[in-house]
Amino acid sequence: MLIQGLLLSCATPPVTNQVSIETNDIRDYVCIVNRSLHPNIERFITAFQDVLISDGDKDFDDIAMYFESIKRGGFGSGFVYVDNKGFNYIITNYHVIAGAYRLSVTFETENLEKRTYLNLSVLYADEQADLAILAFPDGQRPFTQGIPLSATPLRSGMDAQPDIPVCIISRSGLSPAGRLLIPI
Repeated sequence: MLIQGLLLSCATPPVTNQVSIETNDIRDYVCIVNRSLHPNIERFITAFQDVLISDGDKDFDDIAMYFESIKRGGFGSGFVYVDNKGFNYIITNYHVIAGAYRLSVTFETENLEKRTYLNLSVLYADEQADLAILAFPDGQRPFTQGIPLSATPLRSGMDAQPDIPVCIISRSGLSPAGRLLIPI
C-alpha cells in the first residue's frame, strides 16, 4: 500500500466527509516520537567511542561525540490518527523510526505536563515515501479523536481545495507527486 498523500483539515471548512479540528487543539495530538537502539548496538557504540577517545586526537573526540548522539537514539514528530473503529495510531516519518529497537511517544500539554506511551509497534513503513504508521501496544486507545485525514491521493498542490492553506512536507529527492500536502 503506497500512501501518496494525506490531507489534514485543521480549523478550516470541512472537506467532504471530514471532521475539522481547531488549530489550538492540535497540540493535544502532536507528539515527539522517540527511537531507542538495541542494547547490543549501544554497547558496540560505547566500545567504539572508548577507542576513539583513548587515541587523544581532537578529531576523533568529535567523531565520538557524534556517535554519542546516535547512541541516545533519535526522535522526531508525529501525530495521532483515530480510525472509524476507534483504533489509535501515530503517523510519523520513516527516517524517525529507522533502526529503532523500541519506540515511544511523548505528548506535552499546554501546562507542560508530559504523557509518555511506551512500546509502540510499526504497523506500516515506506522508506521511499518516508512514512510510518505506529500502533499503540495491546490495542490501547488513549485518544477518542485525533487529527482527521483524507485518504484521497493528491497528485499536486492543485488537487487541494483553494480555501484550505496547504504546506508541503517532503524530503529532498521526492517528486512533486510524492509529496505529502498538509493544510496549515
